[in-house]
Amino acid sequence: MNSMSILQKIRLGAAVVLVCAIFLPLSQCSSNGESVKPPTAKALAHAGHLFPRSDKDFQYQYGIKCLQLAFMNPKDYGLNGALTLIAFLWPLAFVVLDKKSRGSPFWWIWSVTALLLCAGTAYWIKALTLDGRWLYGAYVGEAAIAIYASTALVTIGDRLRNFVRSR
Repeated sequence: MNSMSILQKIRLGAAVVLVCAIFLPLSQCSSNGESVKPPTAKALAHAGHLFPRSDKDFQYQYGIKCLQLAFMNPKDYGLNGALTLIAFLWPLAFVVLDKKSRGSPFWWIWSVTALLLCAGTAYWIKALTLDGRWLYGAYVGEAAIAIYASTALVTIGDRLRNFVRSR
């Protein structure tokens, strides 16, 4: 196996994990406006569930909730829903389309675009947490996009190294 196929598999895995992260709890916010940082024993116990639900004490942010709001009320939440969908799904599309860009003389545009989208996705995951206490979904999403960005950087370095060697 060559290094590119291994990188493709890692990239695909990171993209799939990122898609799964849309269904995981991203953050916990107090319903009464008080900061949950540092977390109280009640906040920790409440967030200890695998998929905690919002109640009178705490609100939980999920990426899928943003999409649900966008489909139910596109006039008010359509842009947030579209950005959430793009942020969580573009890596999967790039993995599929990456094979076509390999032979292109403009591969670097594709790679730089991927890195910029990685930065945008990391920012959007942070924005979806609404400054609440991060839960495991936010960490999973950020880790997945960091792995994807790392493989993009390795790919750029590998292509530049091969370009310099060929001259």
